[in-house]
Amino acid sequence: MVSRVAFTVLVALVALQRLLEVRTSKRHTEALLARGAPSVYRAWIDPRRWEEALPALMQDTWLSLHDRRWFDDWRTFLGWCLPQDATTLVVKSPNHVFRLKALFQAWPKARFVWTLRDPVETWYSNRKMWGAMTAMYGLWQWRAGDLDRLLFRALEQYAASLSWAADALEPDNVAHIDFDRLTTDTPEVLRELTIRLNLGAWERWAPAARLRLEESARHPKEAYSTTEPLPEYAEKVVEEVRTLHRRLLGSERATRP
Repeated sequence: MVSRVAFTVLVALVALQRLLEVRTSKRHTEALLARGAPSVYRAWIDPRRWEEALPALMQDTWLSLHDRRWFDDWRTFLGWCLPQDATTLVVKSPNHVFRLKALFQAWPKARFVWTLRDPVETWYSNRKMWGAMTAMYGLWQWRAGDLDRLLFRALEQYAASLSWAADALEPDNVAHIDFDRLTTDTPEVLRELTIRLNLGAWERWAPAARLRLEESARHPKEAYSTTEPLPEYAEKVVEEVRTLHRRLLGSERATRP
């Protein structure tokens, strides 16, 4: 077993290696990891310790953690990524789900965009991603069933966070997007989003959006194995998430511009 100190240093080195590949707001998760803040991605390196990463999935962890442990450095890093003339920064990360209350406490006027994807597809996609990252950085492989146990705990916390946000966030400050519609009718979804969030005229954003869509169209579509079914213990939370999604997307359709 690698000592806790050596493991922490190794995690920081892996995070720095990824962080130095390109300094953009997309690398803010690696910036936190390098700083030593709680991160579920520590399990990339030692999947046998996956349970030690679970506090990173808890809202209370981020609310109680001193700013010096994560927020101060994280905000500084995002400042480095912000162009001088910019007034808005979009920061995308699935991990925001688990620190949503802390982010809302820090930026009560922030606007949140949720992309709602079927939880079974999300599970299969994450199996693929976690397997690939562990193969690249891991010192050991996953023990049988452990990855699914981690994904189950993450989906539980996702459901709790989504439920809280549905009641706590002002409707004008949150938008819910159907993943399937986003991938099949992207320009129209983005146009509606700019109106919903008061981001200015769509014509201002359309050229850059079309360019990015053309670039993404050249990349192969995501493919992952669906041969191994989800564990039976996940069925209840999967249905809970689907019910939440139907409720939120129904409300979104009613307010669609």
